[in-house]
Amino acid sequence: MNLGIVIPQLSQYGAAEVSLLECVKRWQQRHQITIYTPKVKMRLLREYDVNTKAVRVVKLPRLSPSRGRFRFLEETIVEPRIWESKIGRHAFGRADPISILLAMEKRMGCLRSFFEDGGLSLGNDPSPDQ
Repeated sequence: MNLGIVIPQLSQYGAAEVSLLECVKRWQQRHQITIYTPKVKMRLLREYDVNTKAVRVVKLPRLSPSRGRFRFLEETIVEPRIWESKIGRHAFGRADPISILLAMEKRMGCLRSFFEDGGLSLGNDPSPDQ
């Protein structure tokens, strides 16, 4: 499957970044992956054993930082419109991120293995007192 993943930044150890890197690490042998982001530290990908020769990273343009009253509008509407021209065709069309993650989970089981590896439960297991 040809996957395109857009993330606002891939330069810190936040929950979104770590979750994405853990999934990409598991998917990279079976799928063609392109990560689209305006800000990336390649060191993070290497730390999570992401093969930077196999996984393509495309740097998206960023508007100059605005601190004015239109900042929210720029980040939520203007930048994504600019990014659309840079994002290629992938297995999933336009959809909200939760729908994409659920579809990927259904096909590949990444989220379950990610949470179980960390000792967390997804809530489908019966509780001890049942």
